[in-house]
Amino acid sequence: MNKIEILEQLIEEQSKTLANLSASVEKYSSAADMDKDNTLDPEDYSHQGEAREMKIRMEQLLLKETENLETIKRCLSLENKEVAFGALLDLEFKYLFIGVSIHPFLFKEKEVYSISTEAPIFQYLKGKKVNDTIKLGTNSFTIVSIK
Repeated sequence: MNKIEILEQLIEEQSKTLANLSASVEKYSSAADMDKDNTLDPEDYSHQGEAREMKIRMEQLLLKETENLETIKRCLSLENKEVAFGALLDLEFKYLFIGVSIHPFLFKEKEVYSISTEAPIFQYLKGKKVNDTIKLGTNSFTIVSIK
């Protein structure tokens, strides 16, 4: 298991998310800043308030996801011997990253999941070591390695 390769792909996935959020912020900015004189339809103008609210929400999401990206980058140099912040677990058929919660993705035919240290499941996983068995939902997994 190459932790750096997996985290680099995680960084790439997170960068895509940031690009999409930035585009959404720009779209809602344009809609929120629509000039009354340039509006073709009065109904367009009436949606400016909604666009401002969505812009604020997207900006907040963008800030949180930017922080997540920085967190992932900090984990590149961490080596772990047990489940803790920054650990990457090999669970036989999947990987589990402990640091931030983002959408799952495939890495060399294996799914990569990630959870935040704020997730309730982290307290259960914290301190587990190689060869320990963990239960996630209805499935049990053996920790093959931790990086």
